[in-house]
Amino acid sequence: MRILVVGAGAIGGYFGGRMLQAGRDVTFLVRPRRAAELARDGLVIWPCNNLAVDEVSIYAAGFSGETRAVEVKTSGSMAVERVMLRKSLMLRYRTPGEIHNQGSDPLEQIESRWILR
Repeated sequence: MRILVVGAGAIGGYFGGRMLQAGRDVTFLVRPRRAAELARDGLVIWPCNNLAVDEVSIYAAGFSGETRAVEVKTSGSMAVERVMLRKSLMLRYRTPGEIHNQGSDPLEQIESRWILR
């Protein structure tokens, strides 16, 4: 069976990526700018092995397209590496207890700000 996932943001990217990991035939339908980001950066899903957390941070990029190049010293040497940072929205939420016990109740948002990462 072929599966079409509309969008590859937080939800579509996660569930579509997990289906890909399970060996399913998945196609993502995305806008051209998101397609370019995926071609450049790939689809990354960070594992969450510990669900007993006090807060969750979510980073979303690609809204403004704003970037900044910075020079960073590589560890253990004097070499300087040029790194491109993208403007991202950081959202932090407080989680009361284990996430899977949260049910459909909304999480309490404790911070929202723009960062470069």
